[in-house]
Amino acid sequence: MNHKLKIILVLVLSFQNYIFSEEHKIKNLKALVGQEIEEIRVNLDIDSEKESLGLLVLYFKSGYQNTALAFDKEQRKVVLSYYNKFVEWKKVAIENNIKDFNKDIGIISGVYGLIQTSGSWQALNTVDIEAKIIITSSGPMLVFVVPKHNAHNNKYISVPANTIAFPENKETESIGISTPKVIFEIFKEEELQNQANEILNQLDEKKKLDELFK
Repeated sequence: MNHKLKIILVLVLSFQNYIFSEEHKIKNLKALVGQEIEEIRVNLDIDSEKESLGLLVLYFKSGYQNTALAFDKEQRKVVLSYYNKFVEWKKVAIENNIKDFNKDIGIISGVYGLIQTSGSWQALNTVDIEAKIIITSSGPMLVFVVPKHNAHNNKYISVPANTIAFPENKETESIGISTPKVIFEIFKEEELQNQANEILNQLDEKKKLDELFK
């Protein structure tokens, strides 16, 4: 199956699943996107019929564009494993008093992107995101490098290359920028399932109330 056909198939399947699934906001956070502090809205797609988790979608502004990155279950596991590696290497750096260091952690392959154009969202080609650890005198930082990616059906629509960084120091934390620990909080499957259960319970309660007051 060629790459374009695979994208179209995934989009069709996603549309079919959307009949019973819905995105729910689970968290707002802040990160350094390029050189700017940007808010990232984290949504979780929940299938109310199967009570199962779909995509974890991060919505944020990249430059002047509203964009999103969507992670499936397997990709979430990879991201979480890279966070754990970041924690391990950070500890080694602290123990050895290392103040200037950077190293690639790994690649999250085939992440789907979205871009908002003329008020609607368009799918982008999949992208391989690189996770890195950067250590300076200010402290450690977990960085995700997102290369340029184009709309799969329009080469003139694209999102430029950018970075999403989560530094770990008192100065950035004091102005509301999330630390790398937020990756653990939003990508751990057990935590996502707990939040999904809570949302489904709230929806069930609302449904019961709606039935009472028809």
